[in-house]
Amino acid sequence: MSADQGGSSPRPRIAYLSFSSGEYDARTFRMARSAIDAGWDVTVYARWHRGLAPVEERDGYRIVRAPSSWRYIIPVLRRIARRRYRAAMARDPSSWKVAAVDAGADEESGSAKPSLRFRPLGRWHWWARIREFPLRPMGWALALDDVVEPADVWHGMWAGSLPALTRMRRRLGGRTIYDSRDVFMRSRQFARLGRPGRDILEWVERRWARRADRVLTVNDSYAGLLAEQLGVPRPTVVMNCREIWTPPSPSPDLIREALGLSAETAVVLYQGILTIERGIEQAMEAIVAVPSAVLVLMGFGVLEKTLAVDLASPPYLGRVFLLPPVPPDDLLVWTASADALVMAIQPTTLNHRYST
Repeated sequence: MSADQGGSSPRPRIAYLSFSSGEYDARTFRMARSAIDAGWDVTVYARWHRGLAPVEERDGYRIVRAPSSWRYIIPVLRRIARRRYRAAMARDPSSWKVAAVDAGADEESGSAKPSLRFRPLGRWHWWARIREFPLRPMGWALALDDVVEPADVWHGMWAGSLPALTRMRRRLGGRTIYDSRDVFMRSRQFARLGRPGRDILEWVERRWARRADRVLTVNDSYAGLLAEQLGVPRPTVVMNCREIWTPPSPSPDLIREALGLSAETAVVLYQGILTIERGIEQAMEAIVAVPSAVLVLMGFGVLEKTLAVDLASPPYLGRVFLLPPVPPDDLLVWTASADALVMAIQPTTLNHRYST
C-alpha cells in the first residue's frame, strides 16, 4: 500500500476494473484523476491484447493488463494459457504499439464481422455469445490473480467486470461498485438471443450484480431499467460527461489538415466505435446526397477493415474518410475541427433507444 508524501499514513486504494483494453476508456480516466485528486492510490486493471504493454504509467496511476481468455477457466488449459501469455507479454517492449481493439472483438482469431453492405444480422451463435459473457470475463478474473494487488474499493466497468468484482472481494476484501454503462442484456449482442438462453444469462448477471455494494449507471432511463432487471435499489446516476470545454481561438482545423480538404468543404464527424447499428451506414448514404460536405469516421472497432475496403471505391471514394482514434484528452480539439457531428444510433434495442 502506497504512503502519502508525508509518510504518516497509507492512502486508501481504489482499483478500477475496466473490461476493455484501457486505451480509450475516458470515463475511467476521469474517475481515476478525480480519485487521485481526492487522495486515493489508483490502479486501473484492463484487458491485455497483443501489441499492448502489460503495465503502463499514466497521469499518476498505473494501467495493469491481464488476458481475457476463457481457457483460464479450465485448470489444464489455464497452465498452458498462462505460459503462452506470459511469454507474449514479456517480449521486447520496443515491439509494443498502441492497438485499438473493441471490447467485444475477437482478439484470439482476429476475425472481422460482416461488411457494412447491409447484411442482415441473422441468428447469433450461442458459443460466441457465451464466450463473450460470462466465459471471457470469468477467465479475466482468474488471470488477474497473477497481477492484482489489494484494494479498499473495487470499481468494475460493464458486466464483463462482475466476475472479477466478486472474486477480488472474496480473495482480498474491500467494497465493490458495479458501474453498468449499458443495459447489458438488452444490448445488441444479447437482445436477440432466444429463451431460455437469455433468461439464464440474465440470471447470471443479476446474481453477480446483487453482490456488489453499490450499482451506478449513466442516465435516469438506464437506472429504472436496471433496478427492475437486476433487482437492486435504483442505481445512482453518474453521467458520462467531461467538464465544460472552451475551444481555442482561432478554431482548430485538424481534420481538414489531416485529409487535405479545402476550407470550403464542410466536415461531418462521426466518432466512436465502428460497428453496426450506430448509424454509420445511414450517414454514409446521406452524405452522398450532399456534394459540399464529406463524412469523417473517427474511431475503431470490428468494422474498421471492411470500412477501409468500402471507402476505396464509389460512391464513397472521396466522400467518406476514415481516421484513427485519438487519446481522450485530444478528442475535443478534433471534434471542434468539424462543422457538424452525427451520432445516429439506431433504435434497435432498449439499450440503444435509451442511450445518451
